[in-house]
Amino acid sequence: MRIVGDDRSAGQSYTVHPYSIRILPMPLYQSDSILLEAYYFGDDCESLRLPCGSVCVDAGAILVDGIEPLQLQALRWTPDFLSFDAQGTRHRYPVSRPALVGPGQARFALL
Repeated sequence: MRIVGDDRSAGQSYTVHPYSIRILPMPLYQSDSILLEAYYFGDDCESLRLPCGSVCVDAGAILVDGIEPLQLQALRWTPDFLSFDAQGTRHRYPVSRPALVGPGQARFALL
């Protein structure tokens, strides 16, 4: 969830009164797969495309739904980036090792 203050005319830094805060849901993207990438010294890299149902980018984390847990558990490397295509746009984020948080759900911390 992200927090947005009502008073945007106060400049770049301002104090938001607690009663003027609106909680907005983070975007849920429909994507049929994610791409995990790891980069090493030189030109060495690894990547793996995994099928999924949706991707939610939240403050501090990415939640991927509809992913096969066994495929994530079989990873022998830590991803540096997670990317996906949604509505004609490619999204790419720096991430760390995923955590399984529910049936078919994985959480990647944003770096």
